[in-house]
Formats: sequence, structure tokens, C-alpha cells
Amino acid sequence: SVRPTGIRAMPKGSAIAPRAVRPAVGRKSMNVSANALPLVGNQAPDFSATAVYDQEFVDVKLSQYKGQYVVLFFYPLDFTFVCPTEITAFSDAHDDFKAMNTQVLGMSVDSQFSHL
Repeated sequence: SVRPTGIRAMPKGSAIAPRAVRPAVGRKSMNVSANALPLVGNQAPDFSATAVYDQEFVDVKLSQYKGQYVVLFFYPLDFTFVCPTEITAFSDAHDDFKAMNTQVLGMSVDSQFSHL
């Protein structure tokens, strides 16, 4: 089974990530009690999601990144121009994040099939 080792940087000038590196999250619900809300400084609850990595569906779990910092970057939809500057900024800072032992995971509400 293929496991992602991190998020690769997008080519300079790209408005969106190449299809091979765009994570995808299926429509799943998650119940979180008020005491376990994912607030800054609190440990995030473990989750799993389906991602597209190198044109294959893979399961990704937050717990795979234990011992690293993780930035969860949420954006509304793929193939829109709502956040291209933010996505490009994360891409441009890829080496800086890597130097800080930090992985960036991008998530949208689109189906995993939109990434093939």
C-alpha cells in the first residue's frame, strides 16, 4: 500500500495544486463533544480521510504524522479562484514548513473523484 510522506510543493505560478498532490476528503461526519473541540493549543482529534496521491486513492490519518506539527488547510472547493493566493503561499513556504518538521494537509469538501 502506498503511504504519503508529505505534501509536495506546487509548481511556481500554479493557482491550484497538480491533480497528483491534491488531497480529497469524502463527505463524512465527525461528532465532537464540546470538551474536545479542536481549539488552538488543544490536541486535534484523530481523523481519517481518503486522499489522492500520485493518481491513487490512499487513506490518510492524522496519527500518521505523530511527532510532527500539522497545518490543516481547509479551502471551499477545487477548481475555483477563491483562494489561489493562499494555496500558492503554502506551496511557496513548503521548504520552510519542512525545516520546522511541519506537514501541510489541504482539504476541501469535494469528492475524491474530482482529483483524478
